[in-house]
Amino acid sequence: MILFNIIIFFTILTGASAIFDIVKDCGCFGDALKLSPDESFIKDIVLLVLSSLIFYYRLYIFPVFSKQTLNSSILIFGACLSLGISGWGCIHLPLIDYRAYKTGNNLIEKMNDGIAPVFESSFIYINKKSGLEKEFDMKGLSNMNYEEWEWKETKNTIISEGKENSIHDFIIINEYDEDITNELLTKSDPSLLIISYDLKKADKEGFIKLAMLSKEIPDLSFYGLTNGTFDQNEEFRHETQAAFPFYSVDQTTLKTIIRSNPGLVLLKKGSVIGKWHINDMPDKETLLNYMK
Repeated sequence: MILFNIIIFFTILTGASAIFDIVKDCGCFGDALKLSPDESFIKDIVLLVLSSLIFYYRLYIFPVFSKQTLNSSILIFGACLSLGISGWGCIHLPLIDYRAYKTGNNLIEKMNDGIAPVFESSFIYINKKSGLEKEFDMKGLSNMNYEEWEWKETKNTIISEGKENSIHDFIIINEYDEDITNELLTKSDPSLLIISYDLKKADKEGFIKLAMLSKEIPDLSFYGLTNGTFDQNEEFRHETQAAFPFYSVDQTTLKTIIRSNPGLVLLKKGSVIGKWHINDMPDKETLLNYMK
């Protein structure tokens, strides 16, 4: 009964959101499944219908297993599955990457895949003699006698909302406060990005291993991308004996790219061809195979 009432509540909630356009994105499933308010409302309608049937025929439905066995099995299975997936995502990369920076995506394309919103403009004019207000579209303006009318205001109506670029906040800044994002992404040779969203909490031993690895593969460009300032980057770079440059990127963006600290992203011509958690750091041979 409680679950049934919860479904009714959320059906009303998503219905109000769909009608009054309160929320743009459902958010129920995160980045795994984007639902508009209308789609979320339809989802809840389907759930409400199915749960209504179960509630109506509840006296005629008998469990195959005992209630205690069933509840215990569901609880144990759910807990193991939840802890297992979460634990794996902490010590390795998530099983499925739903972000725009996932392997196979071209970052340049994702930074330019937005769609501009479409507006329709109308113009309100007042007749100088009669004081009458009239609304004109673009075609009407071409036939209007401007000597008889005075402009009052312009109204813009959204015909299509458009779409924001999948990646809109990936900006790499060098020590001179210059944006070098395009320069780095358009390199024809492979580059290995060492991502650290928090230098203070970064795995220093991992960085030291990466510094040694960079010396073994001189043909592969290594770049450190961190949330630190130039001075912080330089201090950390010397502590770990990293012979590759460090650049600054927004912390939230770095967390979006990869949650490992540090994490590794292999790029070629702007495309992500490999991603690794520091616990799964590839060796020289693996990286050389990716570079072929």
